Amino acid sequence: MKAISCIVAVNSLVEDAVMLSEAAVAGKLNTRAEATSHEGDFRKIVSGVNGTLDAVIGPLNEAIRVSNEFSNGNFRARVDENLHVEGDFINFKHVLNNIGVSVSEVIKSAKSVTVDVVECSNEASKGADEVAKAAGDVAMSSQKSSELTRELLYKIEGINREVIDLSVSNEKISGTSKGILSAANEVVRIGKDAQVLGKETNLKMENVEKIAKNSVDGINSLTEQIKQIDGIVQLINDITSQINLLSLNASIEAARAGEHGRGFAVVAGEVKNLASKARNATETIETVVNSVQRDSKKTADAINTANNEIIDGVNSVNKTLDALNTIIKNATQVTKDIGDIAKAIDNQTVITTNVVRASEEGNTMTREVQKESEALAAVAQETSASTQEIGAAIHEVTELSSRLESEMEKYSV
Repeated sequence: MKAISCIVAVNSLVEDAVMLSEAAVAGKLNTRAEATSHEGDFRKIVSGVNGTLDAVIGPLNEAIRVSNEFSNGNFRARVDENLHVEGDFINFKHVLNNIGVSVSEVIKSAKSVTVDVVECSNEASKGADEVAKAAGDVAMSSQKSSELTRELLYKIEGINREVIDLSVSNEKISGTSKGILSAANEVVRIGKDAQVLGKETNLKMENVEKIAKNSVDGINSLTEQIKQIDGIVQLINDITSQINLLSLNASIEAARAGEHGRGFAVVAGEVKNLASKARNATETIETVVNSVQRDSKKTADAINTANNEIIDGVNSVNKTLDALNTIIKNATQVTKDIGDIAKAIDNQTVITTNVVRASEEGNTMTREVQKESEALAAVAQETSASTQEIGAAIHEVTELSSRLESEMEKYSV
């Protein structure tokens, strides 16, 4: 009977041992064997196994709790100081607590670095925005500068064409001015010749005036002599001779006087007729003398009128001479002024040539500046595009840093 009881007791122990082992393998560490169902040492064995499981399950549950806190981001969790552990579980406790401490330090450092990264990213983002804006402004300014330079080049080319046209016009004006100067010099020369002729005419007119005055005096004297009866025939003969001479002189002077000598020509003809009649009509001398006396008076009046005309002619010639003098003086001044203008135009032509040369140099330099501006605009556009890409990358880093910072805030350390 004892042998059978022992076998039953051993089988029961084995069953509980297998049950506890399978439960442990299955992770059911809370499973226990009923120690009271065993007797003697078998009860001690089952109680010892249950005690062993109790010694393991306490630290293990605490470790699960702490690990659960860790998994929830609470790395401030530590193993309960009131939990009694011995042996290797003491080291397990320290290791688990050290994991919380180490991870907390790492997370603190990560948080600090994340904050710094976020701040730097924000600053870099702002700087990138400013740089992108500045790059855009530079690109826009470069483009505008290129357009302005192109417009400036167009205007300079227009000015260059205008200056060239001005230079051609100045050359034409210079040639025309020289022609006018030559013509003005010719006018002055002709005026001086006319002045000389006018002076000669004036002298001749003065001589005619003197002759006319003498003729008037002679006619007046003749009239007085005709009144004398004594020696009338001889006197008439003498007068006839004098009248013939006077008629000849009057004809000559009339020819010299030209338009003003028509009166002289008429008088000369009348005097000549009177002389002829005097020769042919001596028998009627008294009648003829009376007639001559009357005609002499008319002749004297005509000669006086002619004399007045001659005086007017002399005055006209004097006025003409004065006008010629004024014309010559003005023409001389005009000639001088035209000469000064011609010199000024020549100087202006030289200046215009220099301006054309400078304008062409400016045109060349502006073309070079335009090329540089276009190249700068292209570089600025590329820089702006690159800056925008960098800015986008920095914004992305900033966003990731902010997300990392938010994630790090989930952890308690």
